[in-house]
Amino acid sequence: MGGYGSGRPATRATIEGQRRLDVRLFRKHGGLRPGRGGVWTWTRGGKPEGSASYRVMEDAVELSYTVGDNSDQIPVRIAVPLRTTPCRLGGARPYFLCPHCYRRCEVIVMTTSGRAWGCRKCLPVRYASQSLASADRMLQRAHSLYSRAGTDYGEGLVVKRKWMRWRTFNQLMDRADLLSQRADEAFLYRLRRFGFTSLDNVADFALGRRGNPADPLA
Repeated sequence: MGGYGSGRPATRATIEGQRRLDVRLFRKHGGLRPGRGGVWTWTRGGKPEGSASYRVMEDAVELSYTVGDNSDQIPVRIAVPLRTTPCRLGGARPYFLCPHCYRRCEVIVMTTSGRAWGCRKCLPVRYASQSLASADRMLQRAHSLYSRAGTDYGEGLVVKRKWMRWRTFNQLMDRADLLSQRADEAFLYRLRRFGFTSLDNVADFALGRRGNPADPLA
């Protein structure tokens, strides 16, 4: 179980479990200039899981790597189309084009065989959060906003980051508090059928201070 313990069974592979490229990371590190090249490494649990050589061309990113085991390695070379779109306030934003449907996307995913790439709609894959129940998704989003707002030193109090404005901090905290409240409400709504009427009832039951509320003898 995770979070509130009520995720839906996953029916498709998740993006987090596949090797992928994020055009935003390329852009952040200045790796989309034509002629730029290097090695892109994937990790899992902090340990290297694979790598690919890349070279940036005028309208594509060319990837070179091998698939298969040590005794039967097959070289793969694929060019992922690259396009830029003008921004309203100036500049341009780069996107990958899915090699299958040519849809603009920021994240492109390797197939299980490793011989092709595509967007999450063509493969198909989904984000892990899409397999969570609504309460878990809201709680996960709330935790993300709390992390953006500041640092929790283990006392349940989020301390504002030095460089952040108070207005931004308060807005993030308000949004996180609202999501956390709605997550609690969604969680409690599901438990009402078992006789729980408040989160205090749930805590008492978990700590053994009372029996099952649905039991008339409790």
